[in-house]
Amino acid sequence: MTKNPNKLQAARLHKGLSVAQVASYIGLKNEETLQRWENGDTLPSTPFAFKLCALYGVSVGDLYPEICKRIAKEMAPEIKQAMSKKLKLKKL
Repeated sequence: MTKNPNKLQAARLHKGLSVAQVASYIGLKNEETLQRWENGDTLPSTPFAFKLCALYGVSVGDLYPEICKRIAKEMAPEIKQAMSKKLKLKKL
């Protein structure tokens, strides 16, 4: 299992793009960076994550579904608390 499981390679292949093309389109200096992201060795910075989403026509949740699910589960108590406060404010 990779450190950062993702769907980056699947999204790239679905669009019919090579590693070199994607690296060029999003402004990476080398292809190895993209390969490390696809292998789950590292995560892209926020600007590069947004560029990948735009290029592939998907959301961050589509590219990193397991990480997003894990974070949502970890934050469930905080989300519940925030939502209850929001609901109380609407009643005012």
